[in-house]
Amino acid sequence: EASGKGAIVSYGVVWRPNHESFQSEVPVVLVEVALAEGPLMLSRVVGDNRETARSGAAVKLVPMPDAARYPLPTFHLA
Repeated sequence: EASGKGAIVSYGVVWRPNHESFQSEVPVVLVEVALAEGPLMLSRVVGDNRETARSGAAVKLVPMPDAARYPLPTFHLA
């Protein structure tokens, strides 16, 4: 079982959503995360401070039930 902790390896910020239903979530911060256990995964960072995401920043998995609205594992800055 993974700890849910990791660090951002790389990131990108999307300012123009691909569909109007995502407009309220702009900017969307897409990240490559190195989990504490070693594997890499693609995900996104959510939260009010998501625009401050940078390579090397610590992240933590968004817990349930908050994570239920996202189809993939999602992180917030730790």
